[in-house]
Amino acid sequence: MEQFKKDNYFKETGKILDVLSLNANLSEFVFKNLLIDLKIPESNKNIFANIDNSCDEKIILNAINTNNGFKYLLREINSTISQVPNQLFLIWNNEMVDLCTKEILISNWESIWYGEGDEALIIYIPNLIVLIIHYWGEVGIKKINN
Repeated sequence: MEQFKKDNYFKETGKILDVLSLNANLSEFVFKNLLIDLKIPESNKNIFANIDNSCDEKIILNAINTNNGFKYLLREINSTISQVPNQLFLIWNNEMVDLCTKEILISNWESIWYGEGDEALIIYIPNLIVLIIHYWGEVGIKKINN
C-alpha cells in the first residue's frame, strides 16, 4: 500500500492503520504462491490480465467504492465473515503486497481502496479464493481448488 494512504489515515484518525507492508522478498514469495495456486506460469508477462481471465465469475459491484465495499463484496460472494480466514493479502503488484486482517479490511475499506484512484487490487486468501477488483466496480472471483 502506498504510504500516503497510511499517512492520510493517521491524519484523519490519529491512529496507525494496522496493515503490514511486506518487504520485496516476502512480496515476491506471496506473489509466486498466488501464481502456483492459480497455475499461472511465472514467466507470463501479463499476470494481472491472466488472473482476471482465469476468474470463474465476474460481477459488477458499484458498492465496492463505498465505505462498506468489502462487506458488500463478502455478501455478494455468499461468504459470511466467519468463513473468511483472519489474515489475507492485498496484492497491488508483484512487488507491493500487504498483510492485513479481515477486520481491518472491513472497518477501514475506504482508507485502503481508493476507488477511482486505484486501478486494480487482488485480495488473496491462500487456498481459498482470489478476488480481483477494478476501479469501475468489476470484481473477478476465482476459487482455488487444491
